[in-house]
Amino acid sequence: MTSLKGKKVLIFGGSRGIGLGVAKAALDRGAEVFIAGVGPSTMCLDLALVIRSRL
Repeated sequence: MTSLKGKKVLIFGGSRGIGLGVAKAALDRGAEVFIAGVGPSTMCLDLALVIRSRL
């Protein structure tokens, strides 16, 4: 796997589906991930699950 350590990644539509999968993969590879999505309540729930899985 290619390391993304020290890189910043901006993902549009990253709160669900493929975008969320890309965000998870980038986090797994060490990137600092920024996500832009439409539904804040949905995005908060999905991102909370991602954060929880990393604790």
